[in-house]
Amino acid sequence: MKARESRLNNLLEIRNQKFVIPVFQRKYSWTEKQCQTLWDDILKLSDRGIDAGHFIGSIVCYQLNDEEMPGVINEKILIDGQQRLTTLSLIMIAIARTYKSLGVDGERIANTILNQYILNNDFTGEDKYKLIPTYDDKETFIALINGREKELKNYSKNMIDNFNLFYDYLDGDQELLQKVYKGINKLDIVYVVLTKNQDNPQLIFESMNSTGKGLSQGDLLRNYLLLGLNSNEQQELYETYWKPIEQDFGQDDYTLRFDFFLRDYLTMLERKTVKLDIGYDEFKEYYEDKGLSKKDILINLRKYSKYYTRIYRCIDEDSELNELWKELKIQRVDVANPFLMQVYSDYEESLEKNEFKLSKDDFIKIIKTVNSYVYRRYIVGIPTNSLNKTFAVLYNSINKQDYKNSVIAALMLLDSYKKFPDDAEFADAFAKRELYTLRLKNYTLEKLENYNHLNPIVIDGNDISIEHILPETDPNNFKQWWKDALGENWRELQKTYVHRVGNLTLTKNVYNTQMKDYDFLKKLNVEGGIAASHYRLSDSVIFDTDENGNYLLDDKGARIKRTEWNISDIEERTKILVKQALDIWKYPLLTENELKPYKNISRQEKVVYEDISHLPQMNSIINDVFNKYDEFISCLDEKVTKLITKHYIAYKYDYSNFVEIIIYKNSINIILDIPEDLINDEMNLAENISDKGSWGTGNLRIKVNNLENFDYIKNLILQSLNNEKNNY
Repeated sequence: MKARESRLNNLLEIRNQKFVIPVFQRKYSWTEKQCQTLWDDILKLSDRGIDAGHFIGSIVCYQLNDEEMPGVINEKILIDGQQRLTTLSLIMIAIARTYKSLGVDGERIANTILNQYILNNDFTGEDKYKLIPTYDDKETFIALINGREKELKNYSKNMIDNFNLFYDYLDGDQELLQKVYKGINKLDIVYVVLTKNQDNPQLIFESMNSTGKGLSQGDLLRNYLLLGLNSNEQQELYETYWKPIEQDFGQDDYTLRFDFFLRDYLTMLERKTVKLDIGYDEFKEYYEDKGLSKKDILINLRKYSKYYTRIYRCIDEDSELNELWKELKIQRVDVANPFLMQVYSDYEESLEKNEFKLSKDDFIKIIKTVNSYVYRRYIVGIPTNSLNKTFAVLYNSINKQDYKNSVIAALMLLDSYKKFPDDAEFADAFAKRELYTLRLKNYTLEKLENYNHLNPIVIDGNDISIEHILPETDPNNFKQWWKDALGENWRELQKTYVHRVGNLTLTKNVYNTQMKDYDFLKKLNVEGGIAASHYRLSDSVIFDTDENGNYLLDDKGARIKRTEWNISDIEERTKILVKQALDIWKYPLLTENELKPYKNISRQEKVVYEDISHLPQMNSIINDVFNKYDEFISCLDEKVTKLITKHYIAYKYDYSNFVEIIIYKNSINIILDIPEDLINDEMNLAENISDKGSWGTGNLRIKVNNLENFDYIKNLILQSLNNEKNNY
């Protein structure tokens, strides 16, 4: 490595030198704000003494040849500093363009500046230019040098905008031209040159970006895969694989989502959860000893980026699949992406090969089952913190000769905090949850409205709103007719039932405010009211039902309209909607013969421990500590149960963990299943280990080797239990 301090102008004045920004680097991205800051620094610097300088950072290059040769262009791959160097080149081009507009003398100065800082005039083609930006910016940059940017059909917006900004600043002002030129010639840099045979440019690149605002995991990965290759190889791999990956995501989503894809891709490969900000390191470690070429790695990465973006961006060409991806996105089921990407790959592979069969119908069945699994858990109120682990390992359960059934069986046989709520549990929760207060209220009502509907609607909040039939009016302003409808306990009943699914329907926004807290019949018959609604969800409000939720008919077979709305009406309507919900978010059904092989596997894999003798032998002090905590936790509530697993003891409220204890010889770890932002821990004893991993399902760890803080830690455990109770 060669490093030296230098003035920027001295670096650019070197003849026969070309700085190439490789195809894998980020596009030119400086905005007006960053340009303004640099411009102000240049102007301030111009007024200072001749020896004054201003350090603007490093310029780091990778030199393919160890020695520079005369008479040929010495090409240097720009690793760091490309945004600064490109911006300063745009300023010099703007200065030259301004001088050219000032007549013959100005044109002479302009040519001098261009020949000194921008051009290698003894060469042709791309060798003529001292800076070659990355692929998407190169054409615009060269057009600006030659004054032909108006001829461009596709151009780099940031480059054009920033050049125009500088050109407008100069505005033909000769005094300002000289001032800016003087300032630029006082800019200091550290110039670092790496050589192919002596340095590892990737390690140096990683080190440079390990502090401060480094590059994204995707940027580091792109450099890792393409840095060190010759220009032709870089160009070929970038054009064939990496650029299509960027196009899969789209410009905005690539910046926002690639790191998430990398995390999910590695989770898929390794069958374990991967933290978002260590994806690059995990990637290198995974592929280090695989013996694959960079091309092979890129082929696989490209393959799964296609599936990921179809799923996440909902851009699948198959409209039926795309509707399912939209539902998963609404539910925010990102944790299922590692599993679904692999299944999608198998689906497409099964169309091409005869090794196993995964039909489209079966693929759709699997996706719908995943959707039902997540939605039912959401309604029942099971915490989501275990879902990432569930989906990370779910693919291990697949038998490709019985693909669909093996996936469904694996989900059906999950138990404890991972369980798939059955019909009875889901129906009870769906009937009693305050749906209107939930994030998925629009999604839920939209699915109910579109149940068996050939012309589905979309609830986007702009045109359609949710109407409470029994109004959500403040009890202090509650109208007498609603008090009469509810009876003596009207206050408690309103609070209990007002937000439940049986009391909700849809209406046009324009009519929602008109219905206000009118009595039931007036709500039905006001202009644009419920009776005039074309929403099918309102049918069970308008027409009367029996106690089983079936519509009542008159002697002519027509439905009978309701004349009142009270708690029994809400409960009757709820039964209708529950039946629909059970059919929309189905519990999968396999016959005993279909399920039996997987039940046997499940039983073989699950070892039940009667005691803790298989766990590490504790010393006498830690044994006493453990017994104290074990007794305290076990007696917290009659619903608390204890499950001894292979690696730890889990304490459950109903079927969900709220604390685990991991035993060691000289200490125990207490793992709490409560989000960090919900716990009151003034002593900061609970360490967030979500990025480290541990046995158990919680993300907060307390290391304990004595009873010094016993009472304080008991309170933390109690907070975790209460949080679990609040989820039901």
